[in-house]
Amino acid sequence: MQTDRAELYFQQGSSDKVYHLQLENVQDQWSVQAQWGRRGSALQSDVKVSNTSYEEAKRVYDRVLREKTGKGYQIAQATTAISVGLPAAKEHSGHMPELLTPIDEPEALRLVQDASWWFQQKFDGRRLACFYIWDLLSLNETDLRIQPYEIRYVHLTQHFRGVSDVLRVCETAMTTKANRDFVKKMHSANAEGFVCKNRNAAYAGGRAGQHFKCKFVATASFIVGPKPDKKADDGHRSIAVYLLDANRPRFMGTVGVPDRYPLPRVEQIVEVRYLYCHPGPEGKLIQAKYFGKVRDDVAVADCCVSQLKVKAGDSEPAES
Repeated sequence: MQTDRAELYFQQGSSDKVYHLQLENVQDQWSVQAQWGRRGSALQSDVKVSNTSYEEAKRVYDRVLREKTGKGYQIAQATTAISVGLPAAKEHSGHMPELLTPIDEPEALRLVQDASWWFQQKFDGRRLACFYIWDLLSLNETDLRIQPYEIRYVHLTQHFRGVSDVLRVCETAMTTKANRDFVKKMHSANAEGFVCKNRNAAYAGGRAGQHFKCKFVATASFIVGPKPDKKADDGHRSIAVYLLDANRPRFMGTVGVPDRYPLPRVEQIVEVRYLYCHPGPEGKLIQAKYFGKVRDDVAVADCCVSQLKVKAGDSEPAES
């Protein structure tokens, strides 16, 4: 049993806040205290729990840390390894991930002509034979987060490109012509989509709206059929969808139906939007969504697997 202390901060736009948290022991009685407010101003304070056991105080301390880091606070300093819900073998890195803002393809293509934007492949996050890296936040104890992305990327390529077949620097298109060609290449490869990076942006944890992701989505017409036995009583408001494969119905998965849409009937034909389908005779739809469109203008014979956008080679490496 030991005391703990954490110093956190949150910076985004005009917001610059700090949060201090302490787990303390006075005469075998444990307490958790917090102070917070704008950096440089008088801080508010609160006692989260007092006069309790170490186990209870530590539980409260860890819960507050998880809540704060989940809201975008970053850890500037802590006296011990901090539990934030990660596996026990890992320590929290102190870095809030920089999240991508979703945009549709027409909006993304408008960025092609702007030299401030670099394009990279959008990977599906599965961890296979190798890992792609796309950013570097520190180097030799120097914090690079205040540097624009183009500077961080230069350091990244200098130190990691060609070092290992397992760890690879993400391919990046850096000119308007390269961006146009890159988008065509991603379509031809049946990639998941692409990422638009602002080369001038400093690192900002959370969804700061300065980098974007565009997923390639496809639509197809599916036959509504009976749910397989193992999904019949799953409690979900969903439908089972099928396509014809060599004139035989092939189960393609289940698709959720939002409450605002009537539940389609068996044998109706519906339009479904999806990201891609895994290859092979057992391949299923990924990220399939139903938007309430029943197709009475499509024949059953047209609902076949040849419509599908199939994911290119599952052996492709994935981003981590």
